[in-house]
Amino acid sequence: MHILGETLLGLYAALIITQVNSAVGPFRCSPHPNGLRTMQGYHAVVCDFAAEHLQLCLLGVAIGLIPLGFLSLCSWMLLIELPKRVNSGDVTFVRSCRFLIFRFHPGYEVFALILLARNILFACAPMLQWPSVSVVIMESLLGCSIALTTYFKPWKTRAAIVLDILVNASLQSVLLIGK
Repeated sequence: MHILGETLLGLYAALIITQVNSAVGPFRCSPHPNGLRTMQGYHAVVCDFAAEHLQLCLLGVAIGLIPLGFLSLCSWMLLIELPKRVNSGDVTFVRSCRFLIFRFHPGYEVFALILLARNILFACAPMLQWPSVSVVIMESLLGCSIALTTYFKPWKTRAAIVLDILVNASLQSVLLIGK
């Protein structure tokens, strides 16, 4: 069972951004010259928090609770349970947490939580009404990620550290060019 749990949780950690994007979809609205705002994904739905749009928003909130619950579960596993279970020698639990900790040097497991939180915030940033604020938030998240990775070097291999920095810098340059 722990192998199944580890596999499913690891897969979910990799796909969390897609679920957050789906959850915040009803809150991403575009203004129109006639004064109405419509959803970016479904231009026929008017963003008025009534009828069809209200149902989509409630569904988005319900879907959005799942990634937050996952982040809470991972926080509990890494910050509270893992130290206790390591001290008691519970190898099965440590193996179940492997999807969070195997990429990092010992002592830097908290970076798994930082990356999950960054990904959730990065996916939520475009739903803000002001695009310039969204871009600043995304740039800040990427800049902090680059700074933390450069300073702490949490990844197990040097290639992973360099790749992480290059990918984040590339995304940041795309955001800069897009401005």
